[in-house]
Amino acid sequence: MTTMPARRVNKKWRPLVLGLAALVALACPAAAQLQDVQHRLPALQAPASDNLESEMMNRLRVTGQLEPGDLSRLARLAVLNSISMLVNVRADLAESLLGNRLEQEITAIWNSSEAFYEDVSSLTLDAANLAQAQYHLEEMAEGQRRVETSLGGLPGISQRAANNFQAYSRLLGPIGRGVESLEANLAGRAGPVAPRALSLEPLRQQAQLIANDLVALIARAAEVGRGRPGRDAILTELTELLERVQSFSRLLPIQPSLRAVQDSFRRTRRQMWHIDGRISHLDWKAGLLRPWLLVKNQISAVSDLLGLPRVIALDPPARPLTGIERSMAAHVDHAVAWLDEFLAQTEQSLRKTEAGSQFLGDATRLRSELLYLRRRAIAGEPAARLAEPLKVIERSNRQLSVRGSAMPSDDRDKTIGSVYRNSAEAIEKIGAVASKE
Repeated sequence: MTTMPARRVNKKWRPLVLGLAALVALACPAAAQLQDVQHRLPALQAPASDNLESEMMNRLRVTGQLEPGDLSRLARLAVLNSISMLVNVRADLAESLLGNRLEQEITAIWNSSEAFYEDVSSLTLDAANLAQAQYHLEEMAEGQRRVETSLGGLPGISQRAANNFQAYSRLLGPIGRGVESLEANLAGRAGPVAPRALSLEPLRQQAQLIANDLVALIARAAEVGRGRPGRDAILTELTELLERVQSFSRLLPIQPSLRAVQDSFRRTRRQMWHIDGRISHLDWKAGLLRPWLLVKNQISAVSDLLGLPRVIALDPPARPLTGIERSMAAHVDHAVAWLDEFLAQTEQSLRKTEAGSQFLGDATRLRSELLYLRRRAIAGEPAARLAEPLKVIERSNRQLSVRGSAMPSDDRDKTIGSVYRNSAEAIEKIGAVASKE
């Protein structure tokens, strides 16, 4: 007997497997609670996220070039993989010390990935948004390294979460290249800085001021933090920042290129972002805020001299999300994934007609409304205040479904409405989750 390839078998039997899972949920009413919805979410979102990820990664391997909208889609895929990772860790490692630690680490990845996605999806991507995107990308990379220490070396503890983690890690490479490309484009719009305009002496003076302020800050942290949690970690990171500043300073006397100077200083800024986040979580941070502000101001001054986007000080992360808030966010993310895949599949054909262009514009607006609902939901707004934007989303969704059923697609056997159906069904589920609150 010839054995079929595993991939083909999985694809063939996937509807049956999902159907059996649904029957099990119906047979066990107690399992159909909120927690079960969360646990089954990765299987439901897999067709959208897997197909879109495979298509994009295969194209990038061939061309090596990001197309318009790719960075936003890659960021959304990172969000989906972080959600799946979290859900699978909760299912496979419930009530264990390692599971609790991984849940906290993966939640941080989810939050930073979502923040990065909103940064790069901004309608006006300027230097300020780019600086925030770079900050959150560094958080994503740092979170990935922490999870790799816990999960990467022990994939057997949760193979499903390990697979999500590998997919998340693969996305960071093209995402990083996309951010570098954005920075280069923004610099190009402002006009290139001529090498002769770079004065090394002011840079050297500023680097010396930063080093002096850091030495004083390290001494202050050692004194104020004696016997307090987090002291050793902050001293280690401040010392590493000092080493990066000194490395930057040693580079200047050899007359480096502008690009070499900027690259060296970016490494300094990245370390500063890590420290800024760590200090914001210290119980004894009050004794460090003033000297740390001096260091950040000096680093911002060097950013200005090099023509780089200034570092933006962000507020500490908000309170932990409740179960209903996480479920709402996860279902919105699921709906946006389907909508992204729909737009990727139909955008070119829809632009060919006036009716198609209008449909495309309305679908894009619906996507923005979904993300607006997500932001309000995770901010803790009560169900009564979410009801109105949810009604707008549901009304738009129904109208798109009806209009799409009368529009032909590139596939003669399908209408735009049938291609849109997965998105429509995912959006309908958001209302069911909201009604549980």
